[in-house]
Amino acid sequence: MSMLVEHIRKFMPVGHGAFFIERLLYEGQRILTAVYDCGDSNSGHEVEKFALQEFGATDNEEREKVDILFISHFDDDHVNGLTYLQPYLKQNTRVFLPFYYEHLRDVYDRNKRAGITTVISILNQIGIKPILVQYAGTDVQGDGVDVDEYDYEAANHTIYSGQPITKTIQGQPIWRYVPFNLFNEQEYYQDFQNKVKNSLHWTDAKLMDAANWTQKDIKALRGVYNSFTGTTINDNSLIVLSDKPKGHRLGRYDTIQAVFLQHTRTCVCFRFSGCCGISCLYTGDTVLRRGVRKTSKYVDRYEDFLKNLKRHVEFISLMQIPHHGSGSNSNIASLCDCMSGRLFCNYATVDSHKAISILNSSKLETIWKNVYSITEDDKTMFEEHGYYRMPWI
Repeated sequence: MSMLVEHIRKFMPVGHGAFFIERLLYEGQRILTAVYDCGDSNSGHEVEKFALQEFGATDNEEREKVDILFISHFDDDHVNGLTYLQPYLKQNTRVFLPFYYEHLRDVYDRNKRAGITTVISILNQIGIKPILVQYAGTDVQGDGVDVDEYDYEAANHTIYSGQPITKTIQGQPIWRYVPFNLFNEQEYYQDFQNKVKNSLHWTDAKLMDAANWTQKDIKALRGVYNSFTGTTINDNSLIVLSDKPKGHRLGRYDTIQAVFLQHTRTCVCFRFSGCCGISCLYTGDTVLRRGVRKTSKYVDRYEDFLKNLKRHVEFISLMQIPHHGSGSNSNIASLCDCMSGRLFCNYATVDSHKAISILNSSKLETIWKNVYSITEDDKTMFEEHGYYRMPWI
């Protein structure tokens, strides 16, 4: 006996922002809805429009609910639509965020501080406690997490980078999400903690006691934090792999069919090939540049990331070009590697040429990959369907 699984993926045309939706159906019945990011450059109103279109009217008791929400990072254009997504969240929606220190919220830069406040305020209204994805290095890999059964409370509402989050039916995994956090916030915190002790002569207890900080304290802490981190809000952008369960090879499926729609172009594949498949890598605004080091203290994060990623998947069908096509976050060398078959980029047509320099590069044609543009034009909405059968063991 086997079960038919259908996977539907949609990239909504919200312009400079991100609102990506995935659905999992088993024998025709929806069993999972996942969202990656929910923001735009129009104060979240583009997310509002497409949330209504996809999930139903907010006063409709039968409206679709979101089971998993990934927030890549706390930039406004990735979170400002959460207000309009709120009616579709429920108390047991699993919300995954990049790791941060709550007691340092007032110390972080203004954008990150505002984003965290927006997200946590809305989640608190619903009664959702988010799960933080913590840096784990290249050699640490935790056990898989059942999205419905895992004891998040016992794990202090954290999971490690590279821990698969699986959806199961009667004990059988049928889909997985693998979040990656490449930014070692814990190491930065240790450096920050030591510098606070040395320059401000604070105890650890005072540093943890954010409720009693004065404005003068906060200003002093910001000065210390900004003096050595050299980081931006994008440095801990959450990367997420969406794929079938590891180890389920082609021979275990009766049929794979994938349909990709953009404008009037359609591609139908009845067997897995180099261009078609179901896996996708969401990269947010992270930095994935081959051969680039942020500082001499840290190893090349891109190479480390590939090492970790290849433990989970041999090939990615579809990959998001980081940071809306910015050449500061990726380069042709990284996009040329054999890990991905196709690329997509979400941006606004009014973005400056510098902001989308990867897309404007004449070298982009040399990578021999289909590149899909998701802009503010409704015609650029991207949709793909994948069908496969898994054995019932």
